[in-house]
Amino acid sequence: MLISEKKFGFVIIDGTGTLWATLQGSAKEILQEISVMLPKKHGRGGQSAPRFGRIRLEKRLAYLKKIAEMTTKNFINSDNKLIVEGIILGGSANFKSDLEKGEVLDERI
Repeated sequence: MLISEKKFGFVIIDGTGTLWATLQGSAKEILQEISVMLPKKHGRGGQSAPRFGRIRLEKRLAYLKKIAEMTTKNFINSDNKLIVEGIILGGSANFKSDLEKGEVLDERI
């Protein structure tokens, strides 16, 4: 499927960073790559555990919104058209499913 002359976009996302790239035939191009330091799950108990959980979820949601905005910027041109035939999401199961099923990703994508 990827041997054709059609251009496909890739978004590889996990808790340490995201990569945007395109593949057309055997030519690959990395469009952008970012790193992120998201808080890990807090293993200690106490009254602050719910607060740490809320902070973690807020930062995760902000990260997903940023990824959605950058995906739009990388794969939609100035004429509001998708520059690739399709987009393949890869990486951590939680992040890619939250990005795909969430309401943060542009409907054109």
